[in-house]
Amino acid sequence: MKETRRWGIDLLPPDVNRSGPGFSEEDGAIRAGLLQVKGVGAVLARRVMAARRKPFSSVEDFVSRCGSGERELSALMAVGAFVSLGGATGCPPQRQNELWERFLGFMPGPGHGSEPIDKSGFIGNNEVTVGAEN
Repeated sequence: MKETRRWGIDLLPPDVNRSGPGFSEEDGAIRAGLLQVKGVGAVLARRVMAARRKPFSSVEDFVSRCGSGERELSALMAVGAFVSLGGATGCPPQRQNELWERFLGFMPGPGHGSEPIDKSGFIGNNEVTVGAEN
């Protein structure tokens, strides 16, 4: 995460309509993937990718198409992964930073927080194949 700041690359938070399972490039920035969210596993990431033939229109649409549990839904909400559905995070900036630290392990770049956080307990290098079995 420090390297992205050093190079002046923005780090974007996960988004249910934009993120893949891992990190990806988006308009010159790096978008965090679904697997970077503590509490979201490979099974849900596969379901999201498979269900996303069309963008999710609401949290209810997401839940009905992906079948996420309360813990997964809470973790995705905490990091603002539903903002593309038309709402704000609804959190004061300091609270959002606390939620990013707890569920994401780092703070997204400019405009989304900027302080790096030790990610050792949060982020893995998991690969997900859509449609693969556990």
